[in-house]
Amino acid sequence: MHEIYVASEILKEVQNQASRYANSRVTHVRILVGTYAAVDLSSLMFALEAISLGSPLEGAKVDIEGGASDIVCEKCGRTPTLTAQNGKAKCPKCGKTAPLGPGTEIYIEEMELDGAENSA
Repeated sequence: MHEIYVASEILKEVQNQASRYANSRVTHVRILVGTYAAVDLSSLMFALEAISLGSPLEGAKVDIEGGASDIVCEKCGRTPTLTAQNGKAKCPKCGKTAPLGPGTEIYIEEMELDGAENSA
């Protein structure tokens, strides 16, 4: 379950950003997870809730959204929903495989703080 690792990296970044503002509290975080990031969104949410106790993220509203990929099949030129297999994307129409590119990212899209005063 690598979602725990992903959650801990997200929490580190939230803590890093929140530490730049004195007396702030994180109120909302929006996280985007690419289609092919191999992350279960509900497991990631569970992991974040479990490790956020006592952190700036505790009590914040967390939205995790799965993103769409813009991979285009090189063989047939279609933009179908591809299925990931062994680190490659496989077109369900023609079967062509390609290395995964866009759609594997995980990032914090937005973070809101309450009572923030820039201390940097």
